[in-house]
Amino acid sequence: MAGSIFSYCCFSLGVVLICVVTKIEAVSATNTTITVEPKFDPVWFVEGDPLTLTCTVESTKDYTPEWWNGGERVSDESTSLKTSEEVTGSYKKTLTLTKSDASADDVGLYYCSYDGKDQMKQVEMVTVTTRDANLTQGYHTTLTCDVEPCNSICSITWLKGDTPLSKIAELDGRVTYGQYNTSVTISNSQFSDVGLYTCIIQFNRDSKLEQTFKRNVGMRGKPYVEASEAQALKTVTNTSISLVCPVSTYPEPEVFWKRGDDIIEASDRYVLMPYNGVPDAKLDIKNPTEKDYGQYVCLTENSMGKSEFSIELNVNDGDGNTGNSFTTGIVSIVVGLFVSTVRPVLL
Repeated sequence: MAGSIFSYCCFSLGVVLICVVTKIEAVSATNTTITVEPKFDPVWFVEGDPLTLTCTVESTKDYTPEWWNGGERVSDESTSLKTSEEVTGSYKKTLTLTKSDASADDVGLYYCSYDGKDQMKQVEMVTVTTRDANLTQGYHTTLTCDVEPCNSICSITWLKGDTPLSKIAELDGRVTYGQYNTSVTISNSQFSDVGLYTCIIQFNRDSKLEQTFKRNVGMRGKPYVEASEAQALKTVTNTSISLVCPVSTYPEPEVFWKRGDDIIEASDRYVLMPYNGVPDAKLDIKNPTEKDYGQYVCLTENSMGKSEFSIELNVNDGDGNTGNSFTTGIVSIVVGLFVSTVRPVLL
């Protein structure tokens, strides 16, 4: 019979030969596959960040997978198990290990155990220490992103926003790096250099084992407004005027709009919106009238200082006569010492 094994045992009892036949059912071989994610080896984590290891088991036997570290079973409080049974009798189980605030105690050799089989993974820790810097115009400013350990398998690059420093024309010739790029110094610092920078930390760069971590580092300074970037308005009769205060700084500033001695509060007519991620940096004036002509001041402030930005709004009908129509008129925006003339554009 297929799938069975027979055992024969014969002995004599006097002149009688007795044979005993025993049927032994064949035992199917266990098919077990264990996969551990992430596939990097070693797996790096940044001190204080979460550490997650996932063990996926597919097997014809129904056991419970376990995580072990350094000869000790990892407690159930740090793991979560998900089980599903296929119609063929094959089991799929996923055991996830999570350390929400990983530390040096979590470094070591981990292995996922199932039915006497193990899949191992080495886990290592990297410590990242960042230091912001205050900008003093005309002097050197240094930002720091210390990484320990950082050796031949560690690579650090710097961005401002989403742009590599090497691609920013205003920084050309003013950037120098420390050992392993763990620091960056900007010489002859200008207020336009203020902002949030990012150090990109990569292990085994440009390989299948590449792991990437990011840390933000701030260059602090008082709010800076580039007058030549001032945005004017797009308007049609009885629609709106939009004024923009293009402020850039770190830390994020508070923005207030002022008309004469009065602070403009948000209302149905005065709508305050973010611009370039800065709250209230854009002012929309709904259904404008002649009473809305005049000077507007954008006040910006953070922990490093204050700045002001003024806009003079004048409207005429193009022949020197003051009128109520915004349709044919020319809108002149006086921004500090910078003046631009913009014809109304249909939205």
